[in-house]
Amino acid sequence: MLSTLFWALMVAGSAAVAVLWVFAAKSGYDLLRAAQAGGTGEATAGRWAALPFWPFAARGLSTATPEEAQRLNKMMVGVIAAILVAAGSAAVYSNLTFVPPAQTQQ
Repeated sequence: MLSTLFWALMVAGSAAVAVLWVFAAKSGYDLLRAAQAGGTGEATAGRWAALPFWPFAARGLSTATPEEAQRLNKMMVGVIAAILVAAGSAAVYSNLTFVPPAQTQQ
């Protein structure tokens, strides 16, 4: 029963990481498109290439309003918290379901 709870928390934490990452990437994509349309020169090929790996960096663009930057910061905190929940739940789940190897007499 308890191991099922921690398994569910592990799955929920992993899903939260994935969902928040996709939302942050979408926000970063929108900010880069606005920078490209504005002609600020910030939408470089390097930023486009780095967007899937760390979308939270888009909060530093000049096209990001304070509200958008704050939203990306909150998403980053949420991702870190979800990673902690998933990792902690995985540790507890593995301890609860551990079956020691059989002892043999020699």
